[in-house]
Amino acid sequence: MAESFQLLPEECVLTLHTVICAST
Repeated sequence: MAESFQLLPEECVLTLHTVICAST
């Protein structure tokens, strides 16, 4: 899951972590 955080904000939107990325 750590790999997902390494991605850019735009990448996060494409992933299921979009909610987490939006919070940060």
